[in-house]
Amino acid sequence: MIPAALRSVVRRVGGPFRRPRRADLEEGFSLLEVVIAFALLMIVMIPTAVFMSDETTTTGSLRNRVVAANLVDQMLESYQQQASTSAGFTTLSSGADQGATSSTQTVGGVTYTLTTTKQWQSTSVAAGDCASNGNGSSATASTALLFIEASVSWHNMGGTPPVVATTTVAQPYGSGSTSSGSLELSVSGATGGGSANVPVTLTNQDSGATYSYVTDANGCLFVPGLPPSPASSPKGYTITLAEAGWVDPQENTTVTDSSVLIGGGSVTSVSNLQYDQGGTIAVTYTGGTPPTGMPVTVHNNNLKVVGGILAPAPGTNTAVGPLYPYTDGYNYWLGDCSDNAPSGGGPLAVPTAW
Repeated sequence: MIPAALRSVVRRVGGPFRRPRRADLEEGFSLLEVVIAFALLMIVMIPTAVFMSDETTTTGSLRNRVVAANLVDQMLESYQQQASTSAGFTTLSSGADQGATSSTQTVGGVTYTLTTTKQWQSTSVAAGDCASNGNGSSATASTALLFIEASVSWHNMGGTPPVVATTTVAQPYGSGSTSSGSLELSVSGATGGGSANVPVTLTNQDSGATYSYVTDANGCLFVPGLPPSPASSPKGYTITLAEAGWVDPQENTTVTDSSVLIGGGSVTSVSNLQYDQGGTIAVTYTGGTPPTGMPVTVHNNNLKVVGGILAPAPGTNTAVGPLYPYTDGYNYWLGDCSDNAPSGGGPLAVPTAW
């Protein structure tokens, strides 16, 4: 038996004999338990969200690449179809050496950039031998090859590379119509190698039409589909090479080859063009003062005497040039008279900066 006084104390302090109240059972989770539960949820959800985001990005990138690949295929198929006919091949190859061309196309809300580069494919690198496309003397047996590179890119590619594909198309057999002709030419430099990226202008003196091209990496250029020179009193085409700082072996800054006749259904070859980036020779006067207006003469056995360069002040330099970069260099002397040339050849200098 518990004394009445002790039972009274136990009841007042809520001792071990008190039954749990319903309110105590309905109090819920504590703040600490909520925080722990939320943290566990984030540990699970964040990697899941990242994974789903990566999957979405990968799927979108894959979809874009599939669309880009289809666009590239369509581009190359179009070029192949054009090249299957003489007229289509001429249209396709017109201006082929002018660099890349671009256009855009939107598919599924994504804008794609379509870029095409077309260039004649050389099969020979020998300077002065730019029958490099295998044309021979007749376009009917031509195997001229046009290299085409097509690429497609799109916005926000990230690290995804553009889709690129290439093809080579040949001038169709039997396309040597007498209504058009072709020209192949080569441009070589002082060392005998081809002169690359030289601007070439063709002017049809019979019609006045002008065409602009550049030589390829081997100094070669093949131009199909040119209107042939008329059979009666033809004036022919004029070929002009003009590039700042470039000269021919006679120190001309512009090279011109006139009256080049283009025959219908045939290929005309021009392989005697020489053009190279010019250099300079620094001439210094020491001791004494030369007369005012005294010229300096520079000379190479392959050219006529070049003079008329006014003398600078004593002790200073003047740049004589641009001069053709002959590998055997130049002799030079004061004055414009060949009798002043030093015996034994005199000083020898090779142009620099070329």
